[in-house]
Amino acid sequence: MVDTILESATRVFDDEGITGTTNRIAELAGISIGSLYQYFPNKESILAQLALQHLRTSEAALIELLDRFDAGCPSREAMAAEIVETVVELNGHHPRAHAAMREHAPRTKELTAEYTAFTEVVVHRIIPHLIRTGTPPSDAPLRARLLIASVDGQVHQLIGDTSTAAERAALTAAITAGLLPHP
Repeated sequence: MVDTILESATRVFDDEGITGTTNRIAELAGISIGSLYQYFPNKESILAQLALQHLRTSEAALIELLDRFDAGCPSREAMAAEIVETVVELNGHHPRAHAAMREHAPRTKELTAEYTAFTEVVVHRIIPHLIRTGTPPSDAPLRARLLIASVDGQVHQLIGDTSTAAERAALTAAITAGLLPHP
């Protein structure tokens, strides 16, 4: 039932943005509003769960990507392109729902802690690859943080303006082009 509610909420927020209501979510899920409230007390709790679910999906995808980097030693440009492409893909299918999560989901302790831990893992896993591709070791920690912050911010701010695969590909190319200046 929780999965059905969350899937319906994603569709409602993607269609209606933050103005989507719990009544509309319950209707789309095919349940009564009372049944919805047995699982989620309000719209904010649904957004918080969606955000946590999205974070966990994103973490798994990026860790898998970093594992591939460890095995394959790609170029700096290939890494940047694959990171951006992955983040665009993770956010591109329901961009308005992701915008609603990012802007309106309550920043619970659990969500904040998981986001911070996830960011630290990704940053530390990218540092050796930046060094390997020419970034001075003293600059690599800051460059890794800037890379992750840049991708996160740019994708989340701009993804809402894309509705087609071609638009997402153009966004990926534009963000990638400006990410990693050569050392």
